[in-house]
Amino acid sequence: MTRQNTEVIGGPLGKHSNSGWINTGVFTIERVLVFLTMVTALLAVASKNV
Repeated sequence: MTRQNTEVIGGPLGKHSNSGWINTGVFTIERVLVFLTMVTALLAVASKNV
């Protein structure tokens, strides 16, 4: 989109908008899924031993 088109819609992108980049820090999707899988597996093993 050109600058003229974005001004019609609502203005140009500001300095804090950086489309396509999200800083998640330590918590990426893969790490969260691995963690949840490990917790579920540990709960299954713990309930099996009871």
